[in-house]
Amino acid sequence: MRIDRLRQTRAFKGQGVNIKDKFKRENRAEFGQRLLDQIVMAFGQADVEKTLLGVTEQLGKTGAYISVDRPAKLPHEKLQQKSYGVLVGAVTEMLRRTDADTLERVSYFVPDDMRESLKEQIKQYRDSEGANKPNAVHKRFDEVEAIAFNGLAGLWTSPDPLPGNDEVGWFELWLRRKAKKDAPDAEAYLDRRKDALGLHLSQEKLKFPEFVVRFIRATGGSLRRLVRELNVYVAEVRPARIDASVFTTVRSDGVAPIEWVEDAVRRLGAAPEGPYVTLHDTGVNRAHPMLRPLLDESDMHARAQSWSTDDHDGHGTNMAGIAAFGDLQFRLQDQDPIRPTHRLESYKMLPPNGHNPPETWGLVVRDAMSDLDVASPHRERVHCCTVTAQSSLTGLATTWSAAIDAATSGACEIEEIGPRRLWLQAVGNILPHEWSANEDLRDHPIEDPAQAWNALSVGGYTERTQISEPTMRGWEVAARTGDRSPYSRASLAWDRSQAPQKPEVVFEAGNWAKDPAGGFVSGIDSLSMLTTGRDVINRPLECTEMTSPAAARAAGFAAEILSANPGLWPETVRALMVHSADWTPEMRRRLGGRPTKEHCASMIRQFGFGVPDRARALASTTNDLALLAESEIKPFRRIRSRNEETGAETSRIGLNEAHYYTLPWPRNILEEHFKEQVSLKVTLSWFVVTLPPSKPSV
Repeated sequence: MRIDRLRQTRAFKGQGVNIKDKFKRENRAEFGQRLLDQIVMAFGQADVEKTLLGVTEQLGKTGAYISVDRPAKLPHEKLQQKSYGVLVGAVTEMLRRTDADTLERVSYFVPDDMRESLKEQIKQYRDSEGANKPNAVHKRFDEVEAIAFNGLAGLWTSPDPLPGNDEVGWFELWLRRKAKKDAPDAEAYLDRRKDALGLHLSQEKLKFPEFVVRFIRATGGSLRRLVRELNVYVAEVRPARIDASVFTTVRSDGVAPIEWVEDAVRRLGAAPEGPYVTLHDTGVNRAHPMLRPLLDESDMHARAQSWSTDDHDGHGTNMAGIAAFGDLQFRLQDQDPIRPTHRLESYKMLPPNGHNPPETWGLVVRDAMSDLDVASPHRERVHCCTVTAQSSLTGLATTWSAAIDAATSGACEIEEIGPRRLWLQAVGNILPHEWSANEDLRDHPIEDPAQAWNALSVGGYTERTQISEPTMRGWEVAARTGDRSPYSRASLAWDRSQAPQKPEVVFEAGNWAKDPAGGFVSGIDSLSMLTTGRDVINRPLECTEMTSPAAARAAGFAAEILSANPGLWPETVRALMVHSADWTPEMRRRLGGRPTKEHCASMIRQFGFGVPDRARALASTTNDLALLAESEIKPFRRIRSRNEETGAETSRIGLNEAHYYTLPWPRNILEEHFKEQVSLKVTLSWFVVTLPPSKPSV
């Protein structure tokens, strides 16, 4: 029974509560002098640490965190002075004497220009022994137990031990969000300093009303220096727990997976009109609450009407979640609104029973383009295919890859001149049972149709290096942070004179767990990604891995670029993704000191051009500037000539034209830094038409 209509609203005024400070510090003169000595020592230790760490720059006002031990019942604002830059950081429980009497340690950031003021306040407290009534300094310092400088320990909010200086691990940095537009940007600073400090910065993040959480992999020494450089803009530091497995089962506190989904749906914003990620897969279960707002019934297609458009396998629904949201574990822990940048479209290319005959795979692509263009002819799409086959492992064109090249270049046989299309293709997987201790990537070439010249072929790398399953204590991970995912194939065995360089880019594909004896490997939840599941009732959230989710995430990435820059050519979106990519520190470690051209070529055939960076791909003018040019060119022409003696006509192919650009160089700035070494990165992206090798190539 609802009683909403029986409600009355009336004015209300509180009764007021008279709270008296019962605690009085005995011998304030002696205690005040002790606090003064402690804070002077703390400031001195902070300065010594800054020198030892080699910190020469700090973000915003210079200063340091000072730890204060005090009863937990007191409000933190008693010592916080926001208007003067004294802000609360981490809070940790130190000692529980009784349920009502707990001692906690609170870290306060103290700007250097507030040091003398704080010392003066403590002196006033020390010299106020004879005051008749409690005053402001009494309330501020009476119940303080101790003051100290604890460095990183003061911001560490985990029962786990602090990392040693040479110990490497994943950490959470809780950064304060910008309160004003002109305030320093901690995220931009972190991105700028990551290489100099040897950090691996995950592109994933969590957002809360006052904080943004970034995940970094660093040594304890680099972490300590970074914390001092970030200054007041880092509020807490914790060991990172990047683990999708906690969302797939009912937690100890009773929270079920569907409750995570329901919370995410409440934060899910309205879907835009476009662009679309078109999933060529097993169909999608549109009944999933997180997918329904992004996937209209009219955007569900199947190659055969008898198949239905629903997901008969679960793979397509898994990929839909990754394409729409990325790794869901970050979205589910977040408190920010979820703002979709694109919609979904599904083309069921696999039958519910059996398989498509290999000779029809090219026809499947042709039919998909025809069906989709008839349904919505002017739609901006990012095509994503996570289906591969071992029908061809040579890198040469097949009917399947040639059909993709034709579809992307607009040269489908059913059209004279069709629209150009963006196609993202998974490279295929190495399965755990195929693993060998003497692994040779030449034995695992990229699968058909990822050799398509025009497709953006997506391989896998991994940042998943923490095993959390209790039953696997002592197990190791197969790949180090930033290395090639053990699932991902390579094109090292291809004939380089005839086959393209693949993959072009890599995205997260998960990792393997390896038993201590080294004889068995397995994919596990904590080394995987989290996504939407087909079984909404029993398993609304599932873990996924391999190059399929890598390609799906890449498709979502491409759609984000299109959403921010509507009307970009498919070639341009592909170029921006490749242009923004870079090798991770672990990939670069494989290069060694003086890599040869041959070594670099082999690297590209494993890692592509690296991991794309979202900010760079979106052409941020804050840190990275990308200059775009879209144009058509005819670099060659047919030159005809006549033999004056015989009158016979002949022809040959010659050069035709070139395009030149006068770039808007900031000449005055470059002249000021004439001794600096700079690099110019140029990425050219164009589509070609190919035919299987049994037919003439064009």
